[in-house]
Amino acid sequence: MSTEESTNYYQKDELTLKQILIFLYSGKWFFIVIMMLTAFSTYSYIKTITPIFEANIQYRVPSEIIVSKINKARFDDNSLIKESSRKLSAQEIFEMFSHHIFSSSFREKVFREKGYMKRVGFNESQDLSDIYSFVNGVKIDKSSSSSTSSYLYFRGANPSILSNFLNDLILEANKATFKDLKQIEANLIETQVKVLSTEINRREKIEKDKINLKIDQLKTHLSVAKKAKMNDMELEKISVVFENLPVNIHEKDFLYNASEVSSTFPLWYLFGEDFINLEIEQLISINDPTNSKILSLKAAVESINSFDINLGGFEVVDITWSILPRSPEEPKKKLILAVLMSLSFLLSIFIWYVLAIFRSKK
Repeated sequence: MSTEESTNYYQKDELTLKQILIFLYSGKWFFIVIMMLTAFSTYSYIKTITPIFEANIQYRVPSEIIVSKINKARFDDNSLIKESSRKLSAQEIFEMFSHHIFSSSFREKVFREKGYMKRVGFNESQDLSDIYSFVNGVKIDKSSSSSTSSYLYFRGANPSILSNFLNDLILEANKATFKDLKQIEANLIETQVKVLSTEINRREKIEKDKINLKIDQLKTHLSVAKKAKMNDMELEKISVVFENLPVNIHEKDFLYNASEVSSTFPLWYLFGEDFINLEIEQLISINDPTNSKILSLKAAVESINSFDINLGGFEVVDITWSILPRSPEEPKKKLILAVLMSLSFLLSIFIWYVLAIFRSKK
């Protein structure tokens, strides 16, 4: 084949833009019908798909102001409770809050207490697995979350329920975290009160043992006074310097050793039977033996018990609340329609081209 013949051959097989446009124009009604059928079918199919909405919410570590408020509200007297000097960090508070959010049992509790059983259409005998399946639909977006923030999303058919449940979940977690902080303080106080009460009881026992020991010694002298018939209370005897029975008590191991009367004259001779009886009665009447240290310990217990941590009225973490989603995440109606319309147009061109080939052969 010569060069000239080859050129003529290719020129005959070439399609010009004009020819393509004429070809497309000739099949315009065919294309329109196919695309209309495709659009109608696609729209009918999309209408049968249940739309899926997505609600989201985000919370972050508390600000320094919030952390300061929480720490200031706690018990702060290191002399009474040593652990009270330790301040809670923002990360600790954030983790306490997150613990509730990701607890399935906590989510179930919120679901029941906030009336979502009725909203979702569950009955009281509903299988627990159905409830957990619903509440565990709250997921964390790992790509948007970090150690200092969490981004949660919840997908479903009812946008109002999705958004409200996320907000209720966060709100109840806020209350539960405050409750946890109060419980931490209550545990510290309870532990310290037990320690102080034990010390008070120990010291009171020592004081009671001292009194009992004095009573026993006084009874010994009383016995002698009765036998000697020492009932008179002469002024010259009372004027003699008298010291109470000295008692050597080792408080650590509670060893009691009564020493001998160190005065020149024995007690029964100095005061006589009546005075010793009176002294014994006074000692027996002491129901609450005390000293300055015991009083100090009781004052500490009263001070600790009177403390009441004042928390509430603010958000324990930084929250971006969920708003009602306006448009569904699925299905992507416009995208589905655009893709199917494009495919149907290309398919209609192919069919029209095949029909044109058969027509040309005839």
